[in-house]
Amino acid sequence: MQSINIGVLDSGIGGLTVFRALLAEAPHINFHYIGDTARVPYGSKSPESIRSYITELKLMLEARSQLDALIIACNSATAAFGDTLTQLAQYPVLGVIRPGAERALQVSQSKNIALIGTTQTIRSGAYRRALEHHGYEFKLWEKACPLFVPLIEEGLESHSLSTSAIRHYLAELPELTDTMILGCTHYPLLLSQLQQAFPQMTFVDSASAIAADVKTRFSKSPQKTYKSVRHSIHFTDKAAFEHRLVQNIISNHPLDVIE
Repeated sequence: MQSINIGVLDSGIGGLTVFRALLAEAPHINFHYIGDTARVPYGSKSPESIRSYITELKLMLEARSQLDALIIACNSATAAFGDTLTQLAQYPVLGVIRPGAERALQVSQSKNIALIGTTQTIRSGAYRRALEHHGYEFKLWEKACPLFVPLIEEGLESHSLSTSAIRHYLAELPELTDTMILGCTHYPLLLSQLQQAFPQMTFVDSASAIAADVKTRFSKSPQKTYKSVRHSIHFTDKAAFEHRLVQNIISNHPLDVIE
């Protein structure tokens, strides 16, 4: 019998924060990642363009492996598909917004929540709808931070430019906010700087939440074998392999295909 194969799609390297969490939570599953580094960032693109890009990436992965599920590890792309996300394929398709929203409601004591994300994610209102779905009373402060992704893709997440961008975008953060959703899978790479700026804040990212969800959904069963685990990473622009996050994952996890 064949092992489980799950595709992971993102606009660039940010989805590797999800990929890394998946490898840790479900090491018995084959994960195949593709980052669209040739067209990053997605956050400033139209929903129509984003849906077209994601469909192309899906076909690229399907040509390499028979997928059992697909994870859209990009908030902008998840938001662009909205309720039609599950129609992208005949197998399960998972987005990153619902798990992140659920986790924020679980950890927030005051239910005063901040959301930072790309312009597309904030404009879509997808997180607000996901939060409202659970019926809790909450206050949501939303802020688009369009410079964060380019800074991270350039490897400048530890640079003073990133610190200045954080101060600029979050200058008006309400004082009662106790939880901040990192509404882009790139943003966990800024976590150290964010924690320095807001040491009392609880930060929520979708990586650990969706990894736990996948572990539950695809737990080991007698119908599947797990002896030959194979992972792969692909980029539409190979320059991404020079980024520190990519090098870290390659050096710490066995990858069968790197291209």
